Amino acid sequence: MAAATVVKTKPKANVDYSRFERLAENEERKERGLCVAISGRRGSNAEAVNGIFVQDGTLNGRPRMKKRDGSRWLKFNDAGQWMLSRHPDGRPLGEAFSCDAAPQPSLIRGTWRVFTEGTGWEDDDQISVTPGDCASCGKQMVRVLRCSRCRAVSYCDDKCQKSDWRFHQRVCQSQVRQSPTAYASDVGPKMVSADRQPVGKNSVARLVPEPLAASAKEAAASPVCPESGRQVQPPTGELAPPKASTASKASKAWSTQLLAAAQRQKLKSGSGSWLGTWDELDFIPWSCNHLECLLTDSASGDAAKGLPALRFVCGDGGRVEVTGVNEVDGFAAVWPNRDDRRHLFDLSFQVLFTATWVTDYGAMSTEGTVTFSDFTSNLVMDSEAVCGMEVDLAWGGESPFEASRRTVQTALPPAQRAHVEAALGANQGDVARGHGLMHLVHLRLQRFTEEFLKQ
Repeated sequence: MAAATVVKTKPKANVDYSRFERLAENEERKERGLCVAISGRRGSNAEAVNGIFVQDGTLNGRPRMKKRDGSRWLKFNDAGQWMLSRHPDGRPLGEAFSCDAAPQPSLIRGTWRVFTEGTGWEDDDQISVTPGDCASCGKQMVRVLRCSRCRAVSYCDDKCQKSDWRFHQRVCQSQVRQSPTAYASDVGPKMVSADRQPVGKNSVARLVPEPLAASAKEAAASPVCPESGRQVQPPTGELAPPKASTASKASKAWSTQLLAAAQRQKLKSGSGSWLGTWDELDFIPWSCNHLECLLTDSASGDAAKGLPALRFVCGDGGRVEVTGVNEVDGFAAVWPNRDDRRHLFDLSFQVLFTATWVTDYGAMSTEGTVTFSDFTSNLVMDSEAVCGMEVDLAWGGESPFEASRRTVQTALPPAQRAHVEAALGANQGDVARGHGLMHLVHLRLQRFTEEFLKQ
């Protein structure tokens, strides 16, 4: 009988190199310099405007950007405007410009003016400048794929955009569309010398357009679907707006009718979604109050019913116990949908504790904090997952020179610090095996998650 074939598996490395890879990528990104993505142009000149631009020196005190294919430059010209041009110098001759004098290209928020053959200069409020690194994986992009709703972030592919949506949706807001910029004439440009030299009587200089300064007016934004970015069609029937000739009084009545009908529709369907928008319910106040109740035994009451007290034995005759919670911050929200509710939170906070031990001089105590920086709904719903924790003991508890500590004997000795850290159990191993004060805290956090999902 033939012997069974033994398959040797390659042993896993005991070193996680991902952190070093991220550090190396960050250093490479710094060496590459600034990189931005310009997108949003449709139709004529779309190929000339859209693309990835990398830094190519400076001009007029601003970074000069060169397109990857070398065909265009994004520069801050002599006229004091950002401009897309075939020329690397400060001449204002170009194909698109913005009067926004932002110090960096990524800060440009003004409307772009684009030159199209046959029609002259026209406004294009869809063009935006975003960082050239993917907002999800951090890699430098090759093609432009941006969020169609806020037009503020870009991604390297569809997969990165979908994976980052659950985080980006918290800050994603549709931009307010600006009305067309008011220029002195339809031609738009006045003439300046192309070679930037004074034009004398006998000198011959080629004249090129220079955009004039403009003032923009804000206009109301059309409803936009958060996921697809597509514009939603105007309401019909009961929600149809009055005719354009209606007076301002009728317009105000239309607004009241619109809000009332939206509220009725939400109550009928149980949905917070109307006209493509989400009715987000903020649960940060509830989260702060509930965490304080759960992590403070004196105020917990029925909230922590059936859970052990937040105290653990420390050394011989000592103990560590939770005294409260502080600096609760982050995001907590619920979205009512027709079929179900969506719950999401990402919180950070500090757990305050007191450590007590017995010495030859009597009972001593010190205070400290355990910082939770990544308490998320996805993390705690996994029974084997553990939040990241960072222990910080009071400085006076370890220094004999602190004013309230008069002698060396009253400071926290190294051996006692080891007992305190062991009793805290602020690491994945101790929490997983049910040891330490932080294991008891994680039981309260699981109770918090259960209560949050019922909201």
